Amino acid sequence: MKITVVVPVHNSERYLEKCLNSLMEQTYTDIEILCIDDYSTDSTVDIINKYIERDSRAVLVEDENGSYGHKINLGFSRAAGDYVCILESDDYYARDMIESMVAIINIYEPDYVDGDYTHFANIGTTEHRTRVFKYDFPDMYNYLMLGDENLRPLYYTTAAIWTGAYNKKFLDRNSIFLNESAGASYQDVGFRFLVGCLARKSYHIGKSIYYYRIDNASSSVNDQSKIFNIVDEYKYLYLQLTKRNILNDEVNKLYYTWKYVSFLWNLKRLSYDSALLFWNVMAQELKADYKFIESIRKTGREEFIEIFELTKDPVAFLNKVRLEKQMLIEEEKKEYTLALMTQNHDVVIFGAGRCGGDLYLQLKEEKDNIRYFCDNDSSKWDTLLHGVQVCSLEKAIDDFPDATYIISGNRHFGDIKRQLILSGISENRINGCSEK
Repeated sequence: MKITVVVPVHNSERYLEKCLNSLMEQTYTDIEILCIDDYSTDSTVDIINKYIERDSRAVLVEDENGSYGHKINLGFSRAAGDYVCILESDDYYARDMIESMVAIINIYEPDYVDGDYTHFANIGTTEHRTRVFKYDFPDMYNYLMLGDENLRPLYYTTAAIWTGAYNKKFLDRNSIFLNESAGASYQDVGFRFLVGCLARKSYHIGKSIYYYRIDNASSSVNDQSKIFNIVDEYKYLYLQLTKRNILNDEVNKLYYTWKYVSFLWNLKRLSYDSALLFWNVMAQELKADYKFIESIRKTGREEFIEIFELTKDPVAFLNKVRLEKQMLIEEEKKEYTLALMTQNHDVVIFGAGRCGGDLYLQLKEEKDNIRYFCDNDSSKWDTLLHGVQVCSLEKAIDDFPDATYIISGNRHFGDIKRQLILSGISENRINGCSEK
């Protein structure tokens, strides 16, 4: 059973080695690695050639087209594997990703098999991770879906086509391919939707098998120039559904749900001025599609409630989105500072109450260096909170004089910060966590 992995690349030198290493180190070894490059101008090709010299499984394919969709289609057409996968050049696979999927393929031979993924970002020398569940219900995992059950995953509007392996015969038989529109943006939408509509047998592994980078500023999802590309992708998808005569009532409902959830996501990611431009187009689409989306809005789906709010007062809605973005940026800055301060230091959490406990649970997922809770309430001293000792500030300073102190809650932040400074803790070793 050979698996082909298609890696689309373009000026990918910054993250490419980590990406390719994750393929070379797979526990399942019968793989083909097709790196599809459109004449990168950095050291991308040199890096790939070094891997080719070391491992004959790696192949470089030059593609002058420049379209992300064309790269993937070219890779799939040249694939020698029984199943084909995609790996973005700034992401990486879990070591057992392919082995986990092959185990399912050997039993069921599904049209496709996929798993969950993990967001990651590098802060200092630490990689911070958050698992993403593709589906809300446990009964969708570790279970073979047959026939029309394969539409169920489409009720969760995420493409994420790189978390799966696709049966090449299934794709060829149904002529499923990516839209070859210019550049790299949203071409995965049509592919994922068609796979979901046409598959008769699929399996969803109940674990995270793919690592998706969220701190790449040059990622296509951050490109402000691609304002209307998503509109073109849904026009392409609708044409495909019509030509294939598969637009029944359920698929129709799913199509419009995907379309407007995607439109709302696109509008929120854009700058204020770009969002206004996109809204002008979105408003025309809403007017044309009104009879289809009104029934969806009545189901109470959150995104359609927001769309209704948007139609009532677009300027007020976009101002609210802009404020939410600013708040999120401030929160991310705080989390970034906190991560940098704690990554290589002993940590003492000041405050042994609810917020302190919540902060501990947040930090302990990535750190094992939380030494004490300290608190001014002497009745809490020598007790345990989440298995960690609560003590006086004096004891914490005596035992860990170089520790970083994180103040839990913001109610008495100023007073506690002054207390720490007066006790000899330098200000650059003090941080805070606002109450949620």
